[in-house]
Amino acid sequence: MKKIVFILILTSSTLFSCSKDDTNENASTNDTFSDLSNISGDEGSRIEVTQNDEDLVFTGSNVLGWGGASLLNLNYSKNLRLLHDDFETLYLTFSVPSNLDFIEAAVGSHGLSGSTLQLIDTENLDSVIVEMYTTENQERNQFLGTLEIRRNVSYLNDVLDMVGSFEITRDGQIIKGLFWKKEVANW
Repeated sequence: MKKIVFILILTSSTLFSCSKDDTNENASTNDTFSDLSNISGDEGSRIEVTQNDEDLVFTGSNVLGWGGASLLNLNYSKNLRLLHDDFETLYLTFSVPSNLDFIEAAVGSHGLSGSTLQLIDTENLDSVIVEMYTTENQERNQFLGTLEIRRNVSYLNDVLDMVGSFEITRDGQIIKGLFWKKEVANW
């Protein structure tokens, strides 16, 4: 009898611990949001680059945006710049269909296109296209990877208007990043 009770207790604790972890629908697939301890100040960014089996960390205190442009057929784009100390500026561009509000388009998970969207290809946008790149000699060096943006993220006793997390690759180099801004005045 003691053996049966022990087995029942072990089985039920295993079931409850699994279901608790498995049913969290709001859990992010990107674990960067689980640790916001690197956030400091009202805006900024942190980049981790894995290169030659060494992790390099770059920080920045400026997140600039949202600049915008008109595309064809009343579609539009918005962009954001992440400025870092001793690391190249990262650009984010969202090309958005005219029937979508930018906040709705920006918040969520996005796969990066990895190529430059040409103006001629923006006439019939039916979904958001997100590019992340750096520039060198006026040429875009595109990244592949994922980006997630959240709004109204609780941090300590405050709320951040925007927190973004990404994992990108370029030439076999893995770059992970986090950026935040307490107030995004002109979404």
